[in-house]
Amino acid sequence: MREARKIARSEGRRLQEASSEARMEAERKRLERLLAAALTAMGLEKLLRRIAAIARNISLNEWLRIVRSTLGVELDRSYYSPSFYEPVVTRWEAETRKKLNGYPAFLAAGIATAVLNARDPQRVLEIVDGRCLAVKRAMASTASSQTGTIHAGLLKLTQTDAGVNTYIWSTMQDSRVRDGHRALEGQECSWDDPPDTGTGNYHPGEEHNCRCTAIPVFDRDTLSLPVI
Repeated sequence: MREARKIARSEGRRLQEASSEARMEAERKRLERLLAAALTAMGLEKLLRRIAAIARNISLNEWLRIVRSTLGVELDRSYYSPSFYEPVVTRWEAETRKKLNGYPAFLAAGIATAVLNARDPQRVLEIVDGRCLAVKRAMASTASSQTGTIHAGLLKLTQTDAGVNTYIWSTMQDSRVRDGHRALEGQECSWDDPPDTGTGNYHPGEEHNCRCTAIPVFDRDTLSLPVI
């Protein structure tokens, strides 16, 4: 983000010097491309893969623990290979990439607006710095939310693959829990029919910054596990 701020400050001056509307638009697009390149240079793809790998490992360890403690059996860990999780990971990476890639355009538009409305150089830089800070916070919030989203996707895949059709909604039971989620605490829900949380129909972890989880309801008639 430091490099993006440096680019934004430098290119903000170029925008300020633009003598026509056409030149202004050309400079804005140039700024957007530079910011997008800076985002790529931050190692976005490598970061997404790393987050996905960590999420897979956490999700798998928790699943093995739950099955062991509840059913008393050990599962074949090799069954849950990276290729098993690939559909969820690929979809999550595409969604996260799309969200994060929208920030360069947002930042460039904000800087262009600042230049148009505040010709004073110092004021322009102040606005640029403010917009960069806002984008940094928004990206951090997006990253946090998307981490919860991949956990939710991995959880659903692992449970439904094992023949688990329903789960118990479980919250963190603290003051940060949304009212709609608190109302679902302890309720049995179907993976085929996400419950109404008050803002839409979601499974645990799918909403922005949701920390809830799904405790599997094991039915031996439908259960299919890679037992060792």
